[in-house]
Amino acid sequence: MPLPLRSLSQLFAVKLLCIVFLLLPASARAQVPAGEGEVADADEIAALRALYLATDGGNNLWSNHSYWPSRAQWLSSPITTFTLEQAKNWYGVTVRYGDVVELRLQNNHLQGSLPESVTTLTRLEHLQLKGNALTGRLPQNLQRFDAIKYFDVSHNQLTGALPPALGSMSPAYYIILNNNQFEGFLLDWMENLKECILFDASYNRLTGVLPEAIGRMPYLSDCYLNDNDFYGEVPSKIASSTSYLNRLVVSHNRLEGKLPASLTSLPHIWLLKFSDNHLTEIPCWIPTTTPRPKQKMFQCLVSMSVAIIWILVRSNPISVARDNR
Repeated sequence: MPLPLRSLSQLFAVKLLCIVFLLLPASARAQVPAGEGEVADADEIAALRALYLATDGGNNLWSNHSYWPSRAQWLSSPITTFTLEQAKNWYGVTVRYGDVVELRLQNNHLQGSLPESVTTLTRLEHLQLKGNALTGRLPQNLQRFDAIKYFDVSHNQLTGALPPALGSMSPAYYIILNNNQFEGFLLDWMENLKECILFDASYNRLTGVLPEAIGRMPYLSDCYLNDNDFYGEVPSKIASSTSYLNRLVVSHNRLEGKLPASLTSLPHIWLLKFSDNHLTEIPCWIPTTTPRPKQKMFQCLVSMSVAIIWILVRSNPISVARDNR
């Protein structure tokens, strides 16, 4: 016997609700309190509290701390006193879909070390801490930033080795680390940065050979490693015919030998800057202008594929190799 119209309507409504439920992502189907996103509000508030107190916001040293709770309020009140609805108004904080997605505290006189708990903000997409006075090491659990797009800690006083977890921030488009005191090596973890467009680690104390992993970063456009202590020859595998590399700046290091001919395979290159190294030979594929010995400067236009590039190799004890072909 056919079902009554009312029963059919109810059955259809139940099926529709089931379909909608199944189409939701697992995180949305999880049982979380109303108003919360993927990360528990209390955890995000605790991370913001730790950041504020660890970087002297509690001592009113931040240039702008509008609407943030005072040190006394943080220390005398339980975390549950504060909400992300309130945090929306705190200077530099952006909340979207129930989670903190942006921290823009550049040039705000932050001091001290970044607390490890800042990585609790796993939905963070934009971290801008440029131009402060941060010291110490980067947090070790950076792999928790699995939604990050923009990571800028430049122009601080950060030290220590770059943690391998930096390579686990695979969604990042921009990683900006310049003008700090980072030490150690750049290793093959760089190749895990599959979405990275700009990588800037210039003006640090990094050392070792240039990592071949640069040639395995498919979308890398701009790479700045100048003013460090890199040494050895430029690896031939740093260049790839599938690369989007547009600018490679490695001046003011201790690179030696000659530039590899594989650099001709870069289809989009515009700027190669190797000035102030110890390069001893320019390969014959670079049509140099007449050298001026006193200035040791070669600025030459080179046609590579469809690109016209500037190659700057001044202040190197170089000679032009003969074409033995």
